[in-house]
Amino acid sequence: MPAPLDNEALARGLLALADAAGAGTLVERELGELAEWLSRNEEWRRFAADPAVQPRGKAEALDRLLRERVHPVLRHTVLTLLELEGLDRLPGVTKAYFAARAAQVGAADGELVASVEPTPEQVAAIRAEASRLLGRPVSLRVRVDARLLGGLRLQVGDIVIDDTIDSRLEAYRRQLASA
Repeated sequence: MPAPLDNEALARGLLALADAAGAGTLVERELGELAEWLSRNEEWRRFAADPAVQPRGKAEALDRLLRERVHPVLRHTVLTLLELEGLDRLPGVTKAYFAARAAQVGAADGELVASVEPTPEQVAAIRAEASRLLGRPVSLRVRVDARLLGGLRLQVGDIVIDDTIDSRLEAYRRQLASA
């Protein structure tokens, strides 16, 4: 049996297939949404981890879930990953895909974390401002973290702008502790 591929190799393969199908941007969006949904869906995680459910049953359930909802290239890749290794690597593959896609279009890879789903207009405005400040295009993946009390955290490379209520409260806590 050949050695398993690393996340970057899997992401490059998915990107090549998506580009060949003319769906690189669509797969990027769908992959981000799927990885986020799978990470937050407790029912799916229990089902996927249940040893009583045969691998074929897991694959059939996931196939029914993805059919007509994601591009066929993404569906096939996710089902293949499930069959070969399980979906534990999907977050790493997703991150590597975003980085490879950003590099492909000459953009900086970034992540916007929000307490609630930002509107497309808000994301576009943040992307435009980050691109203006960095002097190059910025590719943003958006992630909702319901644990945040409010606000946004933007990370592009090593640059982090944390304007969450959580970070403000932590700063106040540190100020009070040192007073």
